[in-house]
Amino acid sequence: MEALNMNNLLDAPENSDKAKYASWVTSVPVGLTFATLGLVGNTVSLIVWDRVARKTDVSGASIKYFKLLGVVNSCFLISYFLADTLQSCLPSLLQNYIFLSLYSYCFFPLFYYFNYATIWTMFAINIERYLICVRQIRLSNWTRMVLLIMMYIFGIILFWFRGFKKSDPAAWTAVNISFAVGKLAIVFHSSLNCMLYFITGSLFRSELRLLLTEKLMGKGRLTKLLSESNS
Repeated sequence: MEALNMNNLLDAPENSDKAKYASWVTSVPVGLTFATLGLVGNTVSLIVWDRVARKTDVSGASIKYFKLLGVVNSCFLISYFLADTLQSCLPSLLQNYIFLSLYSYCFFPLFYYFNYATIWTMFAINIERYLICVRQIRLSNWTRMVLLIMMYIFGIILFWFRGFKKSDPAAWTAVNISFAVGKLAIVFHSSLNCMLYFITGSLFRSELRLLLTEKLMGKGRLTKLLSESNS
């Protein structure tokens, strides 16, 4: 019996059309809707937090983090629209030299970079909450700024550009650069980028939230015991 070949399944005309349609649905109607709602939500969040900071004359770490998260996530949603939704709406752009230049060296890397930045900004927020609520440690503005800048700069090395070439005298097509298809890039991208940064970041956030919840529940029990003893 002939072994099942996934590439043959994907190359079949009927399956290829279904895959293209599914990609179009997730990129255009669904993706564009979520991106629009996300941008509106981030804009409202920035306005609300800015008004809170002005009315209370307080510009604490939490407000700065939430405003920063709104900006970074908005950049991610915009880059998603440029890197994914736009080409799904207008497939002819994938043969345009100017669009492929922007896609290869701007839209594609920025999409992954701001995805990374969004996740690790949320991670930084949870770290700050944990240090304040559990360890009673407050970071100075300079320390916080240096750590964030180092985190964002380090994220730049995780992603590479894409390339493009002529498919015929009148059209162009996007391709992976030589480094992206090498074994070193596959190991680097799979182990370091996916496992270490995204999965580990999610696990750390979950662990910090559990520790914070446990600490707050412990304080709640202590307060209840004190109130019962006083009564």
